[in-house]
Amino acid sequence: MKLFKYKTYNSMEDKNYPYILMDNRHPDWEYLHRLIESDDVEQIIEIPKGTSLKLEKAVQYTNGVSGGSTPVIFGTITSNDVDYNVSYQWGSKDRVRWFDNIPEYWCFHQAPWQEEVDTTFYYLPIAKIW
Repeated sequence: MKLFKYKTYNSMEDKNYPYILMDNRHPDWEYLHRLIESDDVEQIIEIPKGTSLKLEKAVQYTNGVSGGSTPVIFGTITSNDVDYNVSYQWGSKDRVRWFDNIPEYWCFHQAPWQEEVDTTFYYLPIAKIW
């Protein structure tokens, strides 16, 4: 598990939580490495296993262009007596369930704090644009 930070403002970040929590099980892991190669993101630290994460809030970020929503959770990790306010993009729509009008169409990949993946589908309220 590692912490990263955008070098410039990213519209999906909450300025109070500037660090991105990510590990190699995250669906955007490869994309993140392309951002590092293009010098848009930098790795800050590697988080040791067993480090605690205090979750503080969750939001559905809604893109003003496409209208698509992305769940993001926010919290604080303390490592070596330093607090890092982090965000973690977590969850995606199962398109088949969504097109079939099944309300429980959100699924969540295995997060760094989970021992195994949760295969349950969940209902999340529809996020509105502004």
